[in-house]
Amino acid sequence: PGSSQRFLDKSRSLAADCVAYDLEDSVTPHKKAEARQLVRRAIDQAAPTQIQRKTPISILALIESAKSITNLNEICRATPLLQGLIFAAEDFALDLSLTRTPSLTEFLFARSAIVTAARAHDLPSTIDLVCTAYRSDSAKQLLEEESRGGKRLGFNGKQCIHPTQVETVQRVFSPEAEEVEWAVRVMIADAKAAEAGKGAWTLDGKMIDVPVAEKEKSI
Repeated sequence: PGSSQRFLDKSRSLAADCVAYDLEDSVTPHKKAEARQLVRRAIDQAAPTQIQRKTPISILALIESAKSITNLNEICRATPLLQGLIFAAEDFALDLSLTRTPSLTEFLFARSAIVTAARAHDLPSTIDLVCTAYRSDSAKQLLEEESRGGKRLGFNGKQCIHPTQVETVQRVFSPEAEEVEWAVRVMIADAKAAEAGKGAWTLDGKMIDVPVAEKEKSI
């Protein structure tokens, strides 16, 4: 929340890839003016020492309504500053009068549409919905399951609402050791197959062709 000086100070020590200072839902109306001033002072400070490079100003668009889903192409073309899409599931559920369930199947169409549109317009970031559980005994397991589900759908990141969620999300969305090992083997074998003039071949009983090889190359 942009209205909390304590949280603003704490954000400078987080290991998250991106920190969002909220001036919307988590700030009550009578606190918004103060929150804007606090956030402005926070971002005017010298960058934390752990930041390795300065990135250009860019925009991540929140997709949070039925209208935004139907206008995804227009949103993706709106500005060259746009670098990604974020699925705001709670606002989307409110707009459509949906009830969120552990399976998240009620969001499947919207999530797939967001990932597809971002890829079609070469946007590098697709950020999945928030896991709202972070205090219960099962919270970490639920976060892991949601993160893996989002990764399978094509998202490459996930929103966090508490610092304890960051490590799990970063781990799940990073390539695992087995994935890296397999990708290296595919790349080596693909080079040999290309020299032999083979467009498709097998490795450990699995067919490998150009789309598969390109996916492993991205890892």
